Amino acid sequence: MRGAQRHTRACSPFPIIHVPILSSLSLLLALASAPTATGPAQDPAQQVARRAVQQGRYVPLEGVVRDALKRHPGQLLEVELDDGVYEVEILRADGVVAAEDGAGRLMRILLAEDDAALAERLQPLLEQAGYVVDVVADGRQAEEIGQVEDLQAAIVDLGLPGLDGLSVIERWRGNGRDFPVLVLTARGRWHDKLAGFDAGADDYLTKPFQTDELVLRLRALIRRSHGHASPRLQCGPLQLDVNAGRFDLEGQALALSPQEFRLLSYFIHHSGQVIGRDRLGEHVFDGGHDPDSNALDVLLGRVRRKLGTDLIQTVRGQGWRLAAPALLGELFKRSARDRLDNELQQDMLTLLAQAEIDADGQLQLRQEPNDARFQRVFSGAYWQITNSSGKVLLQSRSLWDETLPVAATGAAERNLPGPLQQSLRARVQQVRLPRANEPYVAVVATDRSALDADVAAFRQRSAMALAVLVAAWLAVLASQVHFGLRPLQRLGTQLERVRRGDAQHIDTAGLGAEIAPLGDELNALLDHQQRMVARARTSAQDLAHALKTPLSVLAAEADGEGRAWRATLREQGARMQASVDRYLAAGLTADHRERTPVATVAQAMCRLMARVHGERALQFQAEGIADDLQFAGASADLEEMLGNLLDNAGKWAQREVTVTARAEEEQVRIDVRDDGPGLAAEALAQVTQRGVRLDERESSSGLGLAIVGDIAASYGGRLALENAQPGLRATLWLPMG
Repeated sequence: MRGAQRHTRACSPFPIIHVPILSSLSLLLALASAPTATGPAQDPAQQVARRAVQQGRYVPLEGVVRDALKRHPGQLLEVELDDGVYEVEILRADGVVAAEDGAGRLMRILLAEDDAALAERLQPLLEQAGYVVDVVADGRQAEEIGQVEDLQAAIVDLGLPGLDGLSVIERWRGNGRDFPVLVLTARGRWHDKLAGFDAGADDYLTKPFQTDELVLRLRALIRRSHGHASPRLQCGPLQLDVNAGRFDLEGQALALSPQEFRLLSYFIHHSGQVIGRDRLGEHVFDGGHDPDSNALDVLLGRVRRKLGTDLIQTVRGQGWRLAAPALLGELFKRSARDRLDNELQQDMLTLLAQAEIDADGQLQLRQEPNDARFQRVFSGAYWQITNSSGKVLLQSRSLWDETLPVAATGAAERNLPGPLQQSLRARVQQVRLPRANEPYVAVVATDRSALDADVAAFRQRSAMALAVLVAAWLAVLASQVHFGLRPLQRLGTQLERVRRGDAQHIDTAGLGAEIAPLGDELNALLDHQQRMVARARTSAQDLAHALKTPLSVLAAEADGEGRAWRATLREQGARMQASVDRYLAAGLTADHRERTPVATVAQAMCRLMARVHGERALQFQAEGIADDLQFAGASADLEEMLGNLLDNAGKWAQREVTVTARAEEEQVRIDVRDDGPGLAAEALAQVTQRGVRLDERESSSGLGLAIVGDIAASYGGRLALENAQPGLRATLWLPMG
């Protein structure tokens, strides 16, 4: 349609047809005369479609509102006026179109039931419970409605014609439709229930059943689908009891009209969300809201006055939202309200002190309260006394001919609507006077607009103060970040100098006490990396040195022939292979995360060396090593170091080689001692140099003890040699695990 076209939702596979009157008169008359599911159409809108055509234009019949949305089971007709020409929107469908309400009342649900008698019995009961019900008897139609319509819940029978209920539910869930589904069926066996839940049903009710149970289950499903497990919803001082259908404000029941209840229900079910005018009007007025009407604003004004608070907030250009008040403002409001309640209590005591029963048994006041506001009409200060049946016996002049709508047992403070649509704060108390035949209800009330104004002003001022505090806090935070990150900026600059090669370490002097430990750790990391690079470079040099001699021998024997030449080739090739294997097995990268038992490695290496030097019958022994003593490094590195030391000791030992280890100053100390001739003083300085061998007769690579020292140094340890009288003692200090 053109102009102010309505958005309508169809529960039908048939399209919505827009029929311009001037061009489609015959089609319109044919469609309008089509029979409906409920017999001949009697709705005024249908009469417009049938008879109200004059000279190609629609003329509404008397009493027909031109923009009213008319619904009935067979057709949906909407009469719209656009530039003087009436157009009719015709929906060919079975079922109804309705807006749902977020309060759990007047929600749109689908009833898919092929038993016509049961569906006819359930529909009015569900509508009486507050739901708008679409009834279908075919599975395919139910499946299509669930795919395209905004349903709050669905009740599905499993034995539907066309498409069974399980398939309907599975297709809904497969397409992401997540509204609650309650299965209502005569199939009550356990595997039928499992199949229903597996298909995606949320609840399962077998026939026969109690309708009250069906309604309660449906309410619970819808409530949980909105994220509310409890039947009581709350937003600040406002509480909705869904089951009782009652709103309480600060513990006191609110008197609301049906439309006011629907509006407030929709707000509390969407608490915190911004709700636009069209959306709110559609739900509150059941789809019949004119966007140009001020009915919604009037309704909001009435509800706001009854709430007496700013729970409903206006979001400019977007709509409204229900939000709990800020804690500070709420505390101020409660304090101010308590002060006002105390004043009302004093006025109540003053009023009751003057009340008495005269000789005729009539209620009278010896003297009216002195407050001049009680004498000024509609001043905002009122008092009233009624009997137990609610008849007004005495009241202040300020009420004029109005009354305060109240009935009470006991005593309580509450909010009341007053004359001129004022919002009142009232003290209500039931009293029994001497010589009285019945109790009386006394009310003292005052206009709470001053209280609300004070609360609003406080909230505005506190919001401004809070904004200033937040701005100041952000400024302080920005300055802290700026000045606090300066040491990190200096650290980054120094790291860049290290990367460029302008410095070897980070100067921690200007980093501050908080960042200096980080600089120390980075320096330790740089030192470790430098040691690893130096070790890799040294290892490459050592390997080149180890291969140099065999290659020289091979070059010298290149022209040789015969068995001697082949023997030399095999010998030198074996030496080169041994050198390569040693560096492949050494694990040149120190791993401080691994923990290696020293006793286990020492015993294994002693057994190995006893076999290597078996022709000399040497004894290799590991003595006095605790089982829990661990080396903080790779086992391959420890094996390489001990193997090298034991092998060198075995070459010079006379009868035995001994290995001992113990913890010393948070390090592992390992001693390898032989009973050989030892070394001269000048030889001790040379023996750890790369490529130096004291016994050139031994078949070795010529790398000496330097490899052991390099591996130990990579872990932050060291190697020391000294004469032991007799023999030589090699001592390793390594990190302890």
